[in-house]
Amino acid sequence: MENKEKERKTVHNDHSFGDLMVLIWEKITYFFQETTDIHKGSDQVGTIKSIMANMTMKGANVWLLFSAIIVASIGLDTNSPAVIIGAMLISPLMSPILGVGLSVAINNRITLRTSLKHLGVAIVVSLTTSFLYFALTPLSSVEATSEMLARTSPTFLDVLIAFFGGIAGIVSGTRLEKSNAIPGVAIATALLPPICVAGYGLAHGEWWIFLNAFYLFFINSVFVALATYLIVRLLDFPFKQYVDEKEKKRSQLLIISFVILVIVPSTFIFFNVLKDLRQKQFVKQYVINHFEATFNTTDKIDATDSLELTVFWFGKPMNTTDSLSHAGVLSEKRVNFRVIQSNYGQDYANHLKRSIQSEELLETLQDEKKSKERLLEEQNNLQLKIEDLEKKRSLLSSVSNEYKATYPELERIGFAEVEQTTDSINCIYLPTLFFNWNKETSKEKITDYEQRITTSFQKRFELDTVVIRRY
Repeated sequence: MENKEKERKTVHNDHSFGDLMVLIWEKITYFFQETTDIHKGSDQVGTIKSIMANMTMKGANVWLLFSAIIVASIGLDTNSPAVIIGAMLISPLMSPILGVGLSVAINNRITLRTSLKHLGVAIVVSLTTSFLYFALTPLSSVEATSEMLARTSPTFLDVLIAFFGGIAGIVSGTRLEKSNAIPGVAIATALLPPICVAGYGLAHGEWWIFLNAFYLFFINSVFVALATYLIVRLLDFPFKQYVDEKEKKRSQLLIISFVILVIVPSTFIFFNVLKDLRQKQFVKQYVINHFEATFNTTDKIDATDSLELTVFWFGKPMNTTDSLSHAGVLSEKRVNFRVIQSNYGQDYANHLKRSIQSEELLETLQDEKKSKERLLEEQNNLQLKIEDLEKKRSLLSSVSNEYKATYPELERIGFAEVEQTTDSINCIYLPTLFFNWNKETSKEKITDYEQRITTSFQKRFELDTVVIRRY
């Protein structure tokens, strides 16, 4: 009997523990679904209307794009990130790309044609405007600036930025209550600068700059459109309904053909970017493993597809066997290898290393010194303000006692700068005197005394206006 009772309790405890785990799992699942649910607050009809209304590149949008291209070109030419960011904020270039993603997602052939047409118009306007700027302006740089060159080397990070920037853009655009994410998306997806750099490449006959920059623009555009497609399908936007079955099949065939045409080069580009990333990582690791300890290496990317590792070798010359071994290993990863033998010995290399380290240390110490000087200056300013406040407080206390002695009916007097609202936005701070009088004091005396004290107070502290209030 006792054994049966123990078995019954064990089974009961097992069931209780199992039920508890199921309940916890259900609560965690519910919390996760509730937290990540983007269906709430979405506006399907409003989103479709908004994207379709803004994706046309004509009228005001063309003028906005023209202005944005000029501003971005100036920013790239003067190497000014702030100007480039400002241009991206006013650019309408993202709208037709969102239109392409939406059209594919809802199977709307007409909207897809319109989006592609106006995206083509945007590209032509952008290339033409940037080409004319860089070809005609006397301020144009002879050589590409660092901001331009930064748009000629697409990386895997550019793919991620474009994709997640596109997600942020379409999620923000599908809300009933619009958020402030759109300006950030315009900056993050960086659609404008590459197309401007492509125009620079055309104007100066630098075809590798043109191709690489346009290649980056294409990557960004495709992954913004892909992000739009995925979010629109996740939100279950309705497919376009066709009355004629043949028309529906024709539309689906066109959409599928377009998707294939985009996916094939996009997939090639994506894996090419991944391959380049792995290649660079391999070179960096190879440098760390074989040359970093001697502090005598540098690596750079040629204008071509190949990567080049140049080793500056100090001291005893590198023997032929080692040189060929390094070249063989690196050539398997499509990396060119060469050694530049320095006439200086290893002692010079160590001296150079120490000099560089000393310069870095000196710069760090100088930065710390400047930081401490700024902190000390702030502390001194704060101390002066505190001393000034203490003087004013002491003077006010003395004046308060003086007024109380002159006017026995005055029980309490105070001073403060009180915020006064001038309209719905602006406000000012007015000097204000607060009075507390003996209850037996007549109104005539109070008015007279307050006027006298206020006039005296204004003269003493050189104030234009003093407001009177009572406690």
